[in-house]
Amino acid sequence: MREVLCRWSSAASKPWGRLDEAMALHKKEEAICEELGDRSGLGFCYANLGLLYRQQGDGANSTASLKKALAIFTELNMVRQRDALLSLLPESTNSEQV
Repeated sequence: MREVLCRWSSAASKPWGRLDEAMALHKKEEAICEELGDRSGLGFCYANLGLLYRQQGDGANSTASLKKALAIFTELNMVRQRDALLSLLPESTNSEQV
């Protein structure tokens, strides 16, 4: 189910600019991942939310969501995902998390 929501939200946001629809789908994904205890799925969800917030020009929520994803990826030792997020976060945040 999470994969389906993720694909739909990505499809909604990228080529057509339907950011509100993508945001709603990621919020549903977040609830499902929390209910299932899917930590890695939640990390990907927060990362995607962070990117959507960035596309909307909401830097504060973007950074907050990306930091949540970074914490989860670090906790789960998902090094590639963690390193990818570090490149998206402001420098001051990078030194706090590593």
